[in-house]
Amino acid sequence: MNWVKKNNKLFSTFMYAALLLSLYLMTSNYLLFHAYAEGFSIVIAVLMFVLTWNARRYIDNEYLHFIGLAYLFVAHIDFLHILGYTGMNVFAGYDYYANQLWVLGRYMESLTLLAGFYFLYTQKKCNNCLVLVVYTVISALGILAIFIWKNFPVAFVVGVGQTPFKIISEYIIMGILALVLLGLNRYKEYFGSRLWRFLSMSVVMTIIAELFFTFYIDNYGISNVMGHYFKIISFYLIYKSIVEKGIREPYDIIFRSLENKREQLAMANETKMKLFSIIGHDLRSPFNGLLGVVDIFSENPNIFEPEEQEKLFSALSESTKETYNLVNNLLEWASVNMNKIKLEITNISPISAINSAVTGLKVILDKKSLRLNIFGDPQLIMRADTKSLEVIIRNLLSNAIKYSYTGSIIYIRVYDLQEEISIQVEDQGQGMTPEQVEKLMVSEINESTPGTANEKGTGLGFNIVREFVDLNQGRMEIDSEVGRGTTVKLFFKSSHTA
Repeated sequence: MNWVKKNNKLFSTFMYAALLLSLYLMTSNYLLFHAYAEGFSIVIAVLMFVLTWNARRYIDNEYLHFIGLAYLFVAHIDFLHILGYTGMNVFAGYDYYANQLWVLGRYMESLTLLAGFYFLYTQKKCNNCLVLVVYTVISALGILAIFIWKNFPVAFVVGVGQTPFKIISEYIIMGILALVLLGLNRYKEYFGSRLWRFLSMSVVMTIIAELFFTFYIDNYGISNVMGHYFKIISFYLIYKSIVEKGIREPYDIIFRSLENKREQLAMANETKMKLFSIIGHDLRSPFNGLLGVVDIFSENPNIFEPEEQEKLFSALSESTKETYNLVNNLLEWASVNMNKIKLEITNISPISAINSAVTGLKVILDKKSLRLNIFGDPQLIMRADTKSLEVIIRNLLSNAIKYSYTGSIIYIRVYDLQEEISIQVEDQGQGMTPEQVEKLMVSEINESTPGTANEKGTGLGFNIVREFVDLNQGRMEIDSEVGRGTTVKLFFKSSHTA
């Protein structure tokens, strides 16, 4: 960024030197002064286009994006204006080209500054190709009207001065620029104070320049000279606007984006390592237990007494369930993170989804002598995807069972909050500290802590809940206190707000 600031200072120095040099040229050769002043504006306009074109992916202000592209065509008309000036001897036999091209260029410039607000008003993106095509057509028609068809109104007559068309056009252009000032004030929040000042001052300088161009009666007069000075200042200020948004901010955006990508990659790598740890340790352990029991029975099925067989089958059942839950969580987590889940959000009954989710967990509830109480109106309807809501409830209830004390009660309550439906899963278990709650709400994979009966987990369950709640356009809160239990509150859109 230092080189950008340094180059801006160098360009500012060049700007002031150009003004001083043009003052000197004016006293010795007006034709050279005119070419120099107009050439300075043309160079700035071309630079604006080059900067905008190369930064088009990063400029988030579509107004500047649009005018940065359009000013290339303003520069083209101004270049022809220089060549058409009396004394340049490029276009012979016709004295009206320069002033006609001037009017065309100023109409294009002022209307461009006004048309740019369309993108702020509609919030639409600037279509680069469309802008280039439209301005190519407009420029071509103007040039044909002046050079070929010769039906563009005459703007200046030697010995007489400006025509009524030229004077009226200057006032119309000033009126358009006044509307631009109003537009800048209306959409001030899109620019920021510094950028807004640059643009506003540029438009003010252009209005003053047009005022001087309204008064002159001689192409070489002092009014014409002053008009060109203000035009130089105007173009410099609008160039500063494009630099502000087209170079400084894009570089900030690029570096911020790279830093964000680096952080995301670091988090993804950490998540991957935790996932491999889960697969390598937690998934291997239950399979080792399963294989051990199977091997014993396959070698000698009658070696154990009935009581011992019952214990082994019980262990086998627990190991199988543990493995199934782990694999199920891994598959659900992978599906969410690989964007393979496609939700069908419709009007559903939360009580119905809760009852479906609870069915497969009744055995585990009974094993810990836990009671489950479900409260809510079966007629309540909310907006969600049925299958993912069942996954959410199943994971929350599994956690509640895991961390509940034997013989306690788990509550699932459904509340109608008019615009939202709230589902709350409450246990009377070991609870969490505020630090644990905060980590649970942001971490990709959490370290699983043993349950009240030393149950194991994967650390993936709550992440799956969080992801599915987001995909259902819901939100979540957690209230927890160590030794008193945890309440997870889910909020989804009511069918009334659909």
